[in-house]
Amino acid sequence: MAGPRRAAFSEMAACALLLLTTSAALPRAAVAFHRAPEPRDAVDARHDFDFRSSISASDQQQQQANSGFASPTDNGFATPLSIESTYSESSPYSVPSASSASVSSASSAASGSRDPAALIAASAGLAYPMRAPIYVAKSQLPVMMSLKATWSKYTDLSSWDGAKPCAQWFRIKCWTDGTIRRMEMSGLGLGGGLPSNIGDLTTLQELLFTRNWLTHALPDSLSKLVRLQNFQIWSNYFNGSISPALGNMRSLYQLHLNINYFTGGIPSTFSRLTNLYRLFVSSNQLSGTFPSVICTITSLRELRISENRFEGTIPACVGRLKLLYYMYVDTNQFTGRLPNSIGSMANLQNLFINQNSISGPLPPTITRLRKLRILFMSSNPKLTGQLPRNLGNMVGLTDLVMEFCNFSGPIPASITRLSRLQRLLLDNNYFRGPVPDGISRLTNLTILYLERNFLYGTFPAGISRLPKLAYLNLHDNMFTGPLPTNFPGTWFIQWGQYNLRNNFFNGPAVVTAGGQPFCPVNATYKAIFFESSLAKNCLTYPEGSPCVKAGVVQPQVPTNVCKRFCNADTNTCGGKGYCWFGGGRHPSCDCFRGYKPTADKQSCVKA
Repeated sequence: MAGPRRAAFSEMAACALLLLTTSAALPRAAVAFHRAPEPRDAVDARHDFDFRSSISASDQQQQQANSGFASPTDNGFATPLSIESTYSESSPYSVPSASSASVSSASSAASGSRDPAALIAASAGLAYPMRAPIYVAKSQLPVMMSLKATWSKYTDLSSWDGAKPCAQWFRIKCWTDGTIRRMEMSGLGLGGGLPSNIGDLTTLQELLFTRNWLTHALPDSLSKLVRLQNFQIWSNYFNGSISPALGNMRSLYQLHLNINYFTGGIPSTFSRLTNLYRLFVSSNQLSGTFPSVICTITSLRELRISENRFEGTIPACVGRLKLLYYMYVDTNQFTGRLPNSIGSMANLQNLFINQNSISGPLPPTITRLRKLRILFMSSNPKLTGQLPRNLGNMVGLTDLVMEFCNFSGPIPASITRLSRLQRLLLDNNYFRGPVPDGISRLTNLTILYLERNFLYGTFPAGISRLPKLAYLNLHDNMFTGPLPTNFPGTWFIQWGQYNLRNNFFNGPAVVTAGGQPFCPVNATYKAIFFESSLAKNCLTYPEGSPCVKAGVVQPQVPTNVCKRFCNADTNTCGGKGYCWFGGGRHPSCDCFRGYKPTADKQSCVKA
């Protein structure tokens, strides 16, 4: 009986509240009461305008994954970007958000109030004061019904009904006057083009059509959406040129056009987008030189133009983007040297320039980027010269990836000051000399790839003291001497995530790591990993060793080769080249420009 009695009491309270409020000549909207909703309903009823509120958890994760990293604040820490931060309280389109907490706090406030209406509402568990339901504005209803007719064949839009409050419309949010604020139609399988009459919804602030099958060019009518702040259409099939009309959306905060089939360049009208934080046009078919108009959008925090067909040099004007945190220009056809002005981008945290044809040495100014966390320069085969000696000044680095380039000279000793470094990939270059002694200071290092260089010396002792190291590749270098007798952990041994083959290590092949044999007993598959990772060295296998018992001993370098390789005393090919050994071949000289190897490839002479 408790339930019916409470319901009856609530109805009586509502009636009493109605009499009190109407007798006070309150507006009709102020007396539309109903039972206090559950927390999620409360958010909708109180018009929470968080632009992620109507997206499912999985959709949120997908949206975040595709829209990029969280944008850092000025103090260097990352926080999620939210367009709520751009709302102006004085704007006629600004509506305060609410949550279930605001409902409960309002009820608590009512309980301490002397207002009879508030006291009655609090005793009955009613939210007070209440707002009238908001219905879609009559001026925009015809457009919405037209869109419903277009898209109903793809998804259920039966809730789009002028007789229902806007809060009940699927994926729609309204302003307090009933005009449309937010349309989120992502992942619904919509096809065809984007209807041109969508431009008549001039009150839109957010328009999200990601992960659909939409095609054709963007309609020019989008130029009428001057209040739009968040426009995302990534992962569709839009094509043609990017409409210059988008430049009229001067309130834009986020523009995501990535993963489509747009061609041409970036319109010059984008210079009007002075509030733009995020510009994503990656994974299209855009071409031409680096869009200089981008340099005029100095508000940018995140720029992604990767996986297109841009060419030419990266201009010096990028140094104007002093607020930029993330810059992705990888997988294009950029050439020439990086501009010195890149050192002026002091807030830069992620820089991806990999898979281009950038040439020359790195500009020394790049070491000024002390907030830089991730630097990807790999697969630029025309990058040459030595790494800057003061590379260690980039103390924020966690990832340094410069594989498959043509860098040479020693690995700078200052690199050992990068205490936050987790991944260091310098493989497939022409680095020479020993590994820096202080590498043991990189205690956060998990991946170390130095293979296919001209590194020599004994096994770097500091590597044995890296507690988090999980992947190690030193193969195809010129290391000599015995293997280390102990590692701090057993990851290498358990899963074989190391490769030391094609060097000149000598001594016994069976050593220990973490107190276990490097080649475990009674674990043939592990022994195979072990052997394939140590083959082509000068190691010996004592009789009765676990690897011999497993029957998987791999061939080693012939004894005569172990005793002589590339001028055995110096390993310098007479000072005119580098000694190279790999792939099971005899060592041979890789001669400098202007020299050629002798017939036996053990020295270099003038070409």
